[in-house]
Amino acid sequence: MTLFTWFAPAPDVGDWVTPIRTLPVTLTDHLTSQGIRPGTRGVVTDRAGSRLTISFGATGGTIQVPARQVRIVRRGGGIHAYHRRDRILLGIRLGLALWLLAPIIGFTASYLWTNHTTDGLLTELAIGIVYGIGDLITAAITHPVHALGYLALTTIATRIAFHRR
Repeated sequence: MTLFTWFAPAPDVGDWVTPIRTLPVTLTDHLTSQGIRPGTRGVVTDRAGSRLTISFGATGGTIQVPARQVRIVRRGGGIHAYHRRDRILLGIRLGLALWLLAPIIGFTASYLWTNHTTDGLLTELAIGIVYGIGDLITAAITHPVHALGYLALTTIATRIAFHRR
């Protein structure tokens, strides 16, 4: 604990906060050193002395922690504004996940429509992935700027859709 944290005001209801260390939520989290990681934003929904009730929205539920285990990210951000932001980000992440998984879903649907069975689906999917890698290498050689743009866009979309916060 630093001298600054001794004099910093405690978070109040409506403040957006982030943990300063991993906060275990369940018994499994305690045993595996998992939980809500630093950098995950939450909002203070209640305060009783030095204990805070923090809602982490769709990512982590609601937990009670001592005020010294979090730091303020945005003072007075508001509970409703936090939940509105959380819903918008959840929609964006679901849309990006669907966009990234659309080729696999389309391939599976086409395979099922053609063969009327799931026998051999994983084998064909693996072969399709190998051919896709070959096509990506060919595109990188013949059209490097377009391939680099595609890889950059896909990387950014993957980080937004499947990040762990």
